[in-house]
Amino acid sequence: MRRTLITKSQLLIFEKYFYLKVIKSFYIERKFRINEENWTAATIAMMYNGCQLEVEGKNEGFKRHSSNECLKGNDPTITEQWQWILAQTSYFCVSNKMKTPIGKPMETFNQISTELQNVARRFLSYGTGKGKENREKEHLKKKRDKESKTEEEAENVLGEPRKLSPSEDWLRVRMLLDFFEHLERLIFYVTENGTCLPLCNPVRNFFVTNMSSCQEWLSRAYVPAMVVAYFNGSFAQVIRFGWSAFADVEKKLQRALQVQEKKRAKDKENEAEAGNNHEEANEKEKEKEAEQTATTPNGTTKNDKDKKIPNQVQVIALWMGRAMVELENEQAIIGLMEWCKRIYNLSEVPKFLEALQSMAAGRYELALLMLNSAYTEADLGDSIKSVIRDMILDCCTHLRLPELLQSDISPMELFAWRHLVNVEGEPCHESDADAINRVRQLTVFGKNERTLTGAKRVTSDLVSCSTRELHRWESILTLTLRRTDVLQMQEDMNDLARMVIIADGGNRTHGRLALVNLISNNVLKKMQKKTNGELANTESILTELDPLFVVSKESNRDRDIVERMRFSRAMILWAERLVPDHLVMRPDIIIESAKLARKTGNIILAKNYLKQASNSIIALQQKQLDQQEFHPACVQLQILTQNAKMLWETSPSERPMNVVSAFNTLAATYNIAQQLKHMVDVEMNNASLDMGKSVVVKKLNEHVCGTNLQLAKTCIRLAEWTEQLPSLQMPREFAVTRFWGDLQACSNDIGGNLPGSLLYLATQMCPELAKGQLQFGEWCLRAAAELYSEQKKAEFVQQYRVLITDLTAMDALWECLKNSTSLEQLSHEVANNVKYDSAVTNLLVSQDSALVTKWVGNRSMLRLYYMQAVTAFYRYLAQSDMIIKGNINTLSTTLRILELLVKESEMLSQSIVENMHTTNVHLWKDILPQLLARLSHPSTKVRAPIMLLLSRICQAAPHAIVYQIVSGASSAYAMDAQPNAAAVLTPEDGAGPENKLAAAQTQRNLMTSSCCELETYLTMSYPKLVKDVEDFITQLQRVSLLNEEKWAFVLANLDHEMDRRLEQIRVETAKTRSFEFMDEEMREEIIRHKQRLFTQQVYTVINDLYAKTFEKSSPLTNNESSFLEECGHLLTNAIEASRSAAASGGGPEKAWIPFKQVLIKLQQRISRRGAYTLQINDISEYLSKLHKTTIPMPGQEMLDFSEIVTISQITKNAFVLPTKTRPKKLLILGSDGSE
Repeated sequence: MRRTLITKSQLLIFEKYFYLKVIKSFYIERKFRINEENWTAATIAMMYNGCQLEVEGKNEGFKRHSSNECLKGNDPTITEQWQWILAQTSYFCVSNKMKTPIGKPMETFNQISTELQNVARRFLSYGTGKGKENREKEHLKKKRDKESKTEEEAENVLGEPRKLSPSEDWLRVRMLLDFFEHLERLIFYVTENGTCLPLCNPVRNFFVTNMSSCQEWLSRAYVPAMVVAYFNGSFAQVIRFGWSAFADVEKKLQRALQVQEKKRAKDKENEAEAGNNHEEANEKEKEKEAEQTATTPNGTTKNDKDKKIPNQVQVIALWMGRAMVELENEQAIIGLMEWCKRIYNLSEVPKFLEALQSMAAGRYELALLMLNSAYTEADLGDSIKSVIRDMILDCCTHLRLPELLQSDISPMELFAWRHLVNVEGEPCHESDADAINRVRQLTVFGKNERTLTGAKRVTSDLVSCSTRELHRWESILTLTLRRTDVLQMQEDMNDLARMVIIADGGNRTHGRLALVNLISNNVLKKMQKKTNGELANTESILTELDPLFVVSKESNRDRDIVERMRFSRAMILWAERLVPDHLVMRPDIIIESAKLARKTGNIILAKNYLKQASNSIIALQQKQLDQQEFHPACVQLQILTQNAKMLWETSPSERPMNVVSAFNTLAATYNIAQQLKHMVDVEMNNASLDMGKSVVVKKLNEHVCGTNLQLAKTCIRLAEWTEQLPSLQMPREFAVTRFWGDLQACSNDIGGNLPGSLLYLATQMCPELAKGQLQFGEWCLRAAAELYSEQKKAEFVQQYRVLITDLTAMDALWECLKNSTSLEQLSHEVANNVKYDSAVTNLLVSQDSALVTKWVGNRSMLRLYYMQAVTAFYRYLAQSDMIIKGNINTLSTTLRILELLVKESEMLSQSIVENMHTTNVHLWKDILPQLLARLSHPSTKVRAPIMLLLSRICQAAPHAIVYQIVSGASSAYAMDAQPNAAAVLTPEDGAGPENKLAAAQTQRNLMTSSCCELETYLTMSYPKLVKDVEDFITQLQRVSLLNEEKWAFVLANLDHEMDRRLEQIRVETAKTRSFEFMDEEMREEIIRHKQRLFTQQVYTVINDLYAKTFEKSSPLTNNESSFLEECGHLLTNAIEASRSAAASGGGPEKAWIPFKQVLIKLQQRISRRGAYTLQINDISEYLSKLHKTTIPMPGQEMLDFSEIVTISQITKNAFVLPTKTRPKKLLILGSDGSE
């Protein structure tokens, strides 16, 4: 909703009601006199309806004003209405030069800033004794103040003031922040001479005159406003206030530098007047600068060591960083650090900023280490250290790891209480006592009995939506509470959540409130177990606290990964607390949570999860096999996979040992999987005799499939590690396992190493695993490339260096071995390219020679690798979850298959053709340009699979390919004219070899014939579509280059070509005249013949273009008729004049002059126009009559054919852009109304 301006008469409403009763009483004095539950809607309705009545002319004394048009039409939401009122109130303050019912300008400023400071102080001291004392003093002071006459009148109307609820107090703070933000923007706007708002000159002069005072007030209010916004949950406002404060800091620094420069200049003038020795002064100054810039042993300068960020700037950066952490914006914190480096010329920033960067990415363990280190830095103020301690507690609350709270278990650098708790276990700072107790409660769920009155005090005073306060609320649920207390807490949470929605507090804040509400619901269920039964309640609690919806793969994987990790940690711990010990969380959920912890770099937390998952295996083994949801072996493999992904955390010396241990676990689990498979086979044979066993067989089969899937994933992970550890040695006892025997069999099948065997085994165990197929195909390509690697080349050179000593000949021999596809080609290449003794080369390619044997072996291995790669890639496409639209992996896979087809068509064509019959054609639409380009390939074995694939695309997605096919098969005029012009630009007399021209023409013919064949096939299924698109493309080609532009383009190219040919004619003429053995008549005859040969092609192009322009039988458009009338006689006269000059013996120069004159006139005619507009009816009657066609709009290749938008019509005007090629801009309307 637009924030329009209010009239002078409307200011009475703001001054008499909103400013006095809401801004002053509600925002500043915390007095509230509206007792209705829906007071937010009632309050805004009183203001909004008053303004709307004035617009409708129903209020006396009010006049209409056009600026209130936004109040008409659709009704705005409550949030929009509140924002509109706050914006108008800010405008009211500025337009009155800050003279408000609160007082004079400075009193108004002080009242707002004082309230912000009070709220900030209240947030920072919350949980200590100081906060309560300050609030009591504040209450007594306000009670002693006398109320004004206006306030007494308001009491008579609205009643006695009442105490604010937590949700109302939160909304009060949020509206105060919004009001301050609007006011700050307007003050900045006025002082910067903005012209958007109609403010009178006295108002502008007031703020310009008092600019320094306003800026000083804002500077004092920025930090308290940032603190208030952070704890209120308005993190975007924290960042905005911070950047405003930084802009103010930059201005102050610039002014300080200017003052310093002026002082230095003045000192130099004084020294000059006093007659001081400038040379000595300059030498001393240079010595001082050299001393400051002298480097220290660690590479920094002494001057850099003295530089530091001012304490106020550190505080601003700290609160901005904390807000960015809540928004999970790591890149913004990097920009914040770069700003500090640039402004203060620092080589490194304070460590707490780096810790904030880690926190934003969810790396809480690393952040905890950095914060413990940053706390010991010198020159840190007490306020910054207090915030750092709060950040340490935040990290501990998010991780909730008991290991970090015990000094004998936790590493010293990660010990959470390192700077917070003394040796006796008491808090080092009294202000941290409540937070430390909260962390202990949420981490170990210790019994910490507190009185209910204390719990109520914390709940009733809650006015924040920050993470700290929500954790405080959660920690209250760990206490011994009555059912009524929990219900009251839920009611407060619901009210606060409603206020968050009203004030547009954001989904993140609302989601955190929902999590606390979910936990409180399950606490209530735990309390009523005696009523509904313990087992039913525990199952319900496990179901509701199941974090699968935040940790599963379907939950946008890497999106909000930090928030999801925090949610899953809280839900798992609360489920453990509320359910009996014999009921455990499902292992798949715990492992998925371990994945989140691993991806965010919290290795200790991930290992804690994996340990918990290992303990769940014991509970699974106690159940019957047919009652188990997850087989223990499957869980063990999942744990092994996650441990393998964290091997990079171990030292390089420990990695081989860990890999060997993983192999042993994998081998043992592989035996269990084979036993399960055998059990399934046996039960399947007996199932026909006993129908009751079908359920058992089904359950066993699920276990086999799940175990095989995890085995395949583990093999893939270990394959990656064994590839990085090529010197890995397996223990001897491992060679007798069944798993190692199957690996050796796989190695024999594919001729590969250990990584390749693992990947091949993974594809055999679980062919449905797309990732395994893709990685195995990529390994096959790497193995094929390894056959001709530099290492293999060095071995080859070492083997043949006695026979061939010339290095050049050796390189040529290696290239022949590498590039030859047959024995005949190998013999031919060696004979032609290896410049060495013929006897040696004949010996090399003789039958059964070492070179031939090596080539045969390499080709057989290449065939094996390429066939395996093609099969794996096609299986990946078949198993990929992409149906209509592919991704980067499907794109690269299709490109690899196409590359293999072109490279080894003789070897792979048959296999690729077989797979093309079943592949998902939609995944190939991403590489349509590459497929169409290969239609001109000379080999039939390359074109045949591509033609098969394109024909299937024509059937499944005709809209994706119809334009390309019809354009390739089209024989429109514009496509016919271009080859002749191109032929002129490459004359017969030797610009290029003739075989090159013939090859190019052959490729064009192959492309055209293939497109014609596809067009015929497409016409059989979609005749109307092909006909409409063909006519549409023909008309577009006709419009793209109009007759005038076409003649100018062709004549310009021919003029350039003719100048070159005339120069060549002069050379040939001089050469012919120098032949003295010929008589004059013969020389002249030869000269005329050469002139005719050089100019004949140019005039042929002109005559063909003239005939197609003036003699065609198709109906002419208005534009073409106009061209014939205006320029037809010019071209006709030019052709006749050229022929007359040639017939009269004037020479080729004079014969070309008429065309030069026509070209100049056409270019002048075009250049004078610039950009202009044409009517579609004048250039194409067909396009002007288009209506509701079947022609698809371009750019919809990734959509299904049933969902495409077709061309409905083309607008009446075509815009000709003023560029060299004169492109036309047409506006096309789709069937859905889009343009």
